[in-house]
Amino acid sequence: MGSLQLVQSFSEFGVYTGIKPMFQFDWLKWDSIVGKIVRGMVFHDLKVPLPKEYVVQSWRGNGFWEDIRARHNIDQMSDQWANMGADDDVFVGKRGYDVNDPNLRVFLLVFYQSVSIFAWTTLAANMEFPDPSHPDQVATAIRKKQQQKRR
Repeated sequence: MGSLQLVQSFSEFGVYTGIKPMFQFDWLKWDSIVGKIVRGMVFHDLKVPLPKEYVVQSWRGNGFWEDIRARHNIDQMSDQWANMGADDDVFVGKRGYDVNDPNLRVFLLVFYQSVSIFAWTTLAANMEFPDPSHPDQVATAIRKKQQQKRR
């Protein structure tokens, strides 16, 4: 999901403080994994795949706990935590959906009772970040890998 790299470091005032080892997170992999989980949850709920006009988005980091709009969505979800995996506490969460469009869904997923992920589905026109779990993106990635193998 990330790697330790030497990067230029700056103070909060923008003053260069040298090169330091820092962890750089791979958001593309993160978005891909979260997107696949959310698409699986949508399929589990609706018994059909998420239509191609929709994408999966996730909050990068855990700042959603302080965000007013995100908290409003979380507060509107059921009070019940549902087990989303086997019969243990490894993967639990809450979900909500738009009564006018069942493909618009919001998820609060918690892994190992400590890692919280806030994710949602939206129309592609409202996308903020690329959705590497989208079928078109997956097909493009597969074609690229096949072309690289041929070389």
